[in-house]
Amino acid sequence: PMTTSRRPRLLCLHGGNSNNDITQFQIMGLKLSHDFDVVFLHGPHQSDSAATGLELFSSGPWYTWNNDDDGYNTSLQYLANYCKTH
Repeated sequence: PMTTSRRPRLLCLHGGNSNNDITQFQIMGLKLSHDFDVVFLHGPHQSDSAATGLELFSSGPWYTWNNDDDGYNTSLQYLANYCKTH
């Protein structure tokens, strides 16, 4: 019987007040896509501004993983749901 092997997936998360453009730029030199299916995920909360200096590398929009209402609870549920469905 023929089996299909699948490359491992690597979920890359940006920091606070950042976005996937920044993460892609940061890991570009690692050449991870040679060995992994690289997946990028924005944080669930949109942010009004970028972390210091990031606007030089992306025009936004910006996202974050925590908020004043519930800390990281929404983000943890968001990540769990993403992992279950993908």
